[in-house]
Amino acid sequence: RQVTKDWTLQDDYQFLPEGAHDFLLDVFGHFNIDYSNFEGRNYFEYEYPIWQKKPLSKALKPLTVGMIIESAKAGKWLYD
Repeated sequence: RQVTKDWTLQDDYQFLPEGAHDFLLDVFGHFNIDYSNFEGRNYFEYEYPIWQKKPLSKALKPLTVGMIIESAKAGKWLYD
């Protein structure tokens, strides 16, 4: 299948949060995207140690290939 801008890291690529984090750091670095305002918890539900209080669940946002492309063009993360 051909990748489209609508593909999401969560559904189409089925990244685990830790894998998505590593992938995004590579993409941000490769395309020189300023990601200082990127908040991964908006897109992925992370695992927490049993002794750490887990934040309340919230609706996760889709993270699409198109969002990454647009941010690469702008040189900074455009969302969140």
